[in-house]
Amino acid sequence: MTEKPDAVHIIHIAAPAQTVWDALTDADRSASYFFGNRWEFGEVGGDFRVTKPDGDLDSEGKVLVREAPRLMRVTWKVVWIEELKDTPPGEVEWRLDQMGEITRLTVSEFRRPPQMAPYAEAARNGWSIILSGLKTLVETGRPMPKTLPEGPQ
Repeated sequence: MTEKPDAVHIIHIAAPAQTVWDALTDADRSASYFFGNRWEFGEVGGDFRVTKPDGDLDSEGKVLVREAPRLMRVTWKVVWIEELKDTPPGEVEWRLDQMGEITRLTVSEFRRPPQMAPYAEAARNGWSIILSGLKTLVETGRPMPKTLPEGPQ
C-alpha cells in the first residue's frame, strides 16, 4: 500500500544530491534559508528539532528514516502554536533524486492533523520560500535576499 501525502512540494536544483543533502542537513546553513530557524536531524530514532532565531523551540519530532543522500523522514509537531500543542505529530519526508546534473527534491507532508487546516496556506507559502532559499544557497553559495521585489522592475 502506498501512502498518499497531504501536500507535496517539488523543486529542481542544479547540483548533485550529496551537495543538496549537505545543505539540507546542516543546522547552521538551514538558518540562511529557513527564516532564521535551524533544523537539526539526529540519527534514526533520534531527535528532530526546529529552533527559532531566539533559541526557543518551534517544532520537534523523531527521525524515522535517514538514508544519505536520498531520503529523510521525520515526525513533526509544531509546539509554539497553542492550538497545535495537543495534536498528534504529522510527518515530513525529503526525497532527493539525482537526475543527470540536477537533483529533484520532493518534500511530502503526511497525516497533517485537522487542526493544521487553518495554517495550510501559510505552510504552502513557507515551503515555497524555504525550498527556493535552499536552491539559491546551493546554486549560488549565497542566501536568497530577505525581501523579494514586488512586480517587474
